[in-house]
Amino acid sequence: MRNEITIDQFHRSLDVNNDGNVDLNEFINGVSLVIVNGSLGKDDLITIFSEIDINKDRYLSINEFGLFITGAKLKR
Repeated sequence: MRNEITIDQFHRSLDVNNDGNVDLNEFINGVSLVIVNGSLGKDDLITIFSEIDINKDRYLSINEFGLFITGAKLKR
């Protein structure tokens, strides 16, 4: 059986300090748990985080995270 979660739930599950944003360490630690066969390394995750962090404040807001999850094209 497949479990489905919302973007908000996924974002909150990564936000371990509950400040409303996901920092780089939270992102790496959380996403590493769901990556199949270690197909992405830490450097890959850092690159992905940097691309998702549109405003370059070093945090992923729910909006930035939502754009990433839904596959929206990000513009800077």
